[in-house]
Amino acid sequence: NLRAALKEINSYKISAISIDLTNLKIKNIDIIRALIIEIEKSQYIYKSTATSELNTCALKISSAVDDRQLNKTISESIAISNGINKARMLGDTPSNVCNPTFLAKEAKKLEKMHKSIKVEILDEKPSCFDAWRALAEVHLALNETDDAEQACLMALELEPEDLASVVSLARILVRKGDKDGAEEATARARILGWKEELAEGS
Repeated sequence: NLRAALKEINSYKISAISIDLTNLKIKNIDIIRALIIEIEKSQYIYKSTATSELNTCALKISSAVDDRQLNKTISESIAISNGINKARMLGDTPSNVCNPTFLAKEAKKLEKMHKSIKVEILDEKPSCFDAWRALAEVHLALNETDDAEQACLMALELEPEDLASVVSLARILVRKGDKDGAEEATARARILGWKEELAEGS
């Protein structure tokens, strides 16, 4: 099993390996592509301070394989595996770090590295009030108070006099330990509550 073998190799902190494929009858170049991708994937480490010891991998392949096709396959395989590992890194990054701004910066980095990539960041704010309010509650339930506050403020930007959102904001600020902000939001909620009562009475 190649994956198990690579795991074993990495455990010994080996800096260079050589894989001999000359004894295999390779009918399809995809076998080589899969091998290279698997090798590159095995070097993925999430922690930015950690690095893989393996930095050289030599493939010994039968001369029957066309050199031009082989070089193209190697380039494509490395590009694919880099994309896979980048996606894994983004998936492993905590949600409080991997936010839209972080993703936009990562996309811009790719644009600088590759001239063929064009990135356009759309500065749009979703205008669905219910979505922002629901998102605030989800973040609060996960104890992600900064994100909860941001989502709640977006909801209030769309509906400034929504009582439920103001009450949510007060709860979020209490959770954050912002006593003054929580008291201000509570007072605002009380006023909105009175307004609703007066409107119903009339």
